Amino acid sequence: MIIALQIIGGLVLLLFGGEILVRGAVTIARHIGISKLIIGLTVVAVGTSAPEILVSIKAAISDHADIAIGNVVGSNISNVLLVLGITAIIAPVIIHNNIIKRDGPILLAMTVLFVALCWTSKEVSMYEGFVFIICLILYTIYTVRTARSHKDEHIEDELPPDTSNPRAIAYSIIGVACLAYGADVLVEGAASLARILEISEAVIGVTIVAIGSSTPELVTCIIAARHNHSDLVAGNIVGSNMINIMGGIGISAILKPLAISESFFNLDLWVFSIAAIAFYLITISTKKITKCTGIVFFLGYIVYITALLLQN
Repeated sequence: MIIALQIIGGLVLLLFGGEILVRGAVTIARHIGISKLIIGLTVVAVGTSAPEILVSIKAAISDHADIAIGNVVGSNISNVLLVLGITAIIAPVIIHNNIIKRDGPILLAMTVLFVALCWTSKEVSMYEGFVFIICLILYTIYTVRTARSHKDEHIEDELPPDTSNPRAIAYSIIGVACLAYGADVLVEGAASLARILEISEAVIGVTIVAIGSSTPELVTCIIAARHNHSDLVAGNIVGSNMINIMGGIGISAILKPLAISESFFNLDLWVFSIAAIAFYLITISTKKITKCTGIVFFLGYIVYITALLLQN
């Protein structure tokens, strides 16, 4: 019972912390004079990925590397197959040209780099973590510079309303605190659950922890689809997945090298790679995710989770 409360409480804190952190950070950025489009591409993207990053960091420094890796791998799989699948079932997801020409190829490259490191060295070292962080910084700079050449329309409805600066600062501080404490509680609860059920931490990481920390993306995408802003969904998914790899893995590896458990090579890394490749091929061929594709993605995720539980 206590473990269940830990996991549920941790997820609630992550959701609440991520929400108010975004509200506070967006308001501060607006007062500074940053355009709405740039806010959407940077502050909001990082805010929705904050749960994954904080959980992976906490897991890494607590010697739960399997949860740290599983969280990122599972979240990226969940974002493509589950979140994108459900969203496309609600409304077709339009793929913006920027995703096709710029962001999609970068995500595919980061996915290939991460998987290559897993297969060749069986760990992500501190130096490789720095490489991911440098890539994240360069990508952010490039995104911001590119965004300045576009009108910042279509973002207004997706951002929280303005509030006062002192309240925004308070929101940001409380959000960070909730994320940090929520990550701590969730990781401890997940590790305890794995021990009791005699299930590997890797499985817990790619299922319960990953699905839980991906909830902000799921909620955001469903709301966007219901308000006929499905063209923003793909950007949210791609941005989140890139930040998960470059930020989550990068920062965690810098703090403590991440050993890759053998269990990830049986199924998870294969599905992780296939999901990224399938998404990229669909974007360049059809430029949208249809309802039928969404159903295939969703069923694919069900099959993946079923296979994962059966092999354990």
